[in-house]
Amino acid sequence: MNDPNITTMKIMVLGAEIDIELADPELSSRTHGTRSCYNRGGCRGPLCTYIMRRERRTDKTVAVIQKELDDYLEGRLTQHHADRADRLANQRRA
Repeated sequence: MNDPNITTMKIMVLGAEIDIELADPELSSRTHGTRSCYNRGGCRGPLCTYIMRRERRTDKTVAVIQKELDDYLEGRLTQHHADRADRLANQRRA
């Protein structure tokens, strides 16, 4: 059984790593969590490596803690894509 405190700490660290990934000025024009950002942009942050790992995964049995981390990553990825779409829409209107 997994210790909830360890899972919480891992999610906090992961959140900080994602914030660093999204704040990278060299990759600010990229949409993180896409193949393009990983392959052409060279980003190796948690969102971009998650998307590549998710696409390669063949084994459907994932450890519980990894499932919780993947759920968190999926939520942050969805939030990032929505925020980016809003930003681009606002730029087009301006």
